[in-house]
Amino acid sequence: MEKKVSSAPMEQILERLQAFGEFEIIFFGDKVILEDPVESWPICDCLIAFYSSGYPLKKAESYAALRKPFLVNELEQQYLLHDRRKVYEV
Repeated sequence: MEKKVSSAPMEQILERLQAFGEFEIIFFGDKVILEDPVESWPICDCLIAFYSSGYPLKKAESYAALRKPFLVNELEQQYLLHDRRKVYEV
């Protein structure tokens, strides 16, 4: 989600990745994420996807299954964030 990408912590992560000069950062905007089918999402080698309210996690999982990018963070584990009790349990 665009709001998450523009947050200070995410900007720090992206700045550090770009400092290597070996990565091209592609932002999937809200319109792409929310409205477009995953088949039309940009193709990438590596995916960073963080849960936030309104984020279509199922679509991100479908994209990962289709394109098989390296996942920086496990998508399935992000379902834990929907329930604080599960977070504490883990």
